[in-house]
Formats: sequence, structure tokens, C-alpha cells
Amino acid sequence: MIITCPDCQTRFNLRDDAVRNAGTKVRCSRCRYVFGVSHPTVSEPSRQPATGYPRSTGPGGRGSHCVVMAVTNQKGGVAKTTTCLNLGTALALQNKRILLVDFDIQANLTSALGDTSAGSLYDIIEKGPHALGTVLAKTAYENVWLLPSNPKLALVGRKGTNGGQPMHVLRNVLSGIRPDFDFILINTPPSIEFFTLNALMAADFVIILSQCEYFSIHGVDQIEKAIDFIRHKEVADTEYRVLITMYDPNKTGARVIHEKIRKRCKDRSFDTVIEMDEKLPESQIVRKPVIFYDRHSPSAKQYIDLAKEVLQRPANASGQTAPSGRVAALH
Repeated sequence: MIITCPDCQTRFNLRDDAVRNAGTKVRCSRCRYVFGVSHPTVSEPSRQPATGYPRSTGPGGRGSHCVVMAVTNQKGGVAKTTTCLNLGTALALQNKRILLVDFDIQANLTSALGDTSAGSLYDIIEKGPHALGTVLAKTAYENVWLLPSNPKLALVGRKGTNGGQPMHVLRNVLSGIRPDFDFILINTPPSIEFFTLNALMAADFVIILSQCEYFSIHGVDQIEKAIDFIRHKEVADTEYRVLITMYDPNKTGARVIHEKIRKRCKDRSFDTVIEMDEKLPESQIVRKPVIFYDRHSPSAKQYIDLAKEVLQRPANASGQTAPSGRVAALH
């Protein structure tokens, strides 16, 4: 477990078995301060059977205005999986039914949710729509379901091209289950190829992640070009916003690039910024969303703010979807 000296703020990795009870005392090796430690009290998710998925009550039901969101950037290491997981669980806390789609062969989102015997979209394409009930998994978190990934996902490109539009594979699968959810979040790989293009084709709204550094901004440009291509090709009104992640306000360079992104994107960026927070990597170690690891941490509060920003979009406030079933731009 990770502990922090309350006097000098030095952090240490302390063996779990070294803390035997709430009165265990330790001495800081740096300032020699003596303080008590105990095992952290972590919020536990609700435990529900991991079988099936929610069925809507029909047209006009709770999930009839489902919004499909792709979380993406062609660059890796910008917190796509982290954002998909934490935004999804934050929306679920607002009593929204959430489906997280792990559309990355690396399957990090699947691993983070503890699904070790997972199927994938490949199994649904191979066996047909009736396989949805066995592939979709109810996670340990209330209102959150998972469409997992596994190594067979790499075969989807070849399997999905037989007799259909290769860029519509994911959209076709999700179209049958949209009424069962309020939000579907798609986690994408770090490239603009088959999987990311499929996610963009399926999405009503795209969240483009960016760190405050040059190469991440270049990734934003590439995703914007892909969205413009889809708008032209599909005559779709897919909208997007840029989300700043892993932001360190103490670094001058980060502040300068942050301001440039704000000016460049104008109304195309979220007000919420996800800052660097040591609680995020800690939550990944214990495989929990940061909201359930430390609800009072800066990143947990920021992802909750992000969820509120998503829910405040005009389409949600009016209770209507945008034309052609696409979500309206977030203002």
C-alpha cells in the first residue's frame, strides 16, 4: 500500500502485511516523524450477477435516446482507457445505463474490469446477434456493462468485410442494442485504421483526448480530418470535443500549449480538464475506477465534473436526439 507522511509529504510503498491493525505506527525515514497508518477504506462497487444485459422497455423507453461516444486519439498514452472507464462509471453514478466497448486488441479496458474469460465483437460476428447475451458482461459496478476484447478481435477486419461495409461493422452490431443503454463508450486503439474508423462511424459524438504536448495535438488534427471525411462521406453530423488529460498546471510548457488548444478549439473543448493525479495510477494497480478508489481525489472529482458536462448537452436537456439520430454539439 502507498502511504504519505503527513509532516513532509514523502510517499512510501509499505507492504500490506506490515499494517496489522488500525493502530500501527510507522516512522518516516526522511523526517523521522511517527504517525499511524491503516488499510485504506475503498468504496466497493455493487455486486450483481454478471449475466446478460438490460433490455429496454420498447420505443420511448429509458435508453431510446442512447448516445454513442468514441474516446480516441491516434497517439497512445493519452488516457483513453482511463477516461473511458472513469467517465463511464461517473455517468453510471448518475443512474445512467452504460455500455463500455473495448475496441482495442490490447484489451486494457477488459483487464481493468476484471473480465478474464472474455469474448469479443468477433464472437458476435461469428455466431450472430444471439451471442450478445453471452458476450456482453455485467461488471461489478452498478449500471455498467462491458463488450470485452480478446485476441480474436484482430480478425474482425477480415470477418466483417464479408458481404457488408467494412467500416460499418461496429455500428451494425451496436444498432441492435442502442435502446438498451443511455450511453455507449467506445475505447479505441492508438491509430487511425480499421478499428478507430469503425468507432468514428458508429459514434454520435467523439471525445478527442490530448495532452498538452506537440505530438498529442498532431493526433487531434488527424482525428479531426477523419471526422470531416466521415461527415462528407456519410452525410452525418458527428460532433466532437477535445478533452485535456494528464495536465500539469505547474509546467510552463503545459500551460502555454493548453492556452493554444483553447484558442484553436474555441467551443470545441470541454471546460473540465483532467490533471495529473497520483491517485490515477494507484487506482489502476488495484484495478478500480478512481471514483471507487478515492472519491475525494482531484481526478475523481474531475471525471464527475466531466460526466455532468456531458449530461448538460442540449440534446439531453431537451430529451430529444439531434437530426438523423446524431447527438447535437456540446456548447
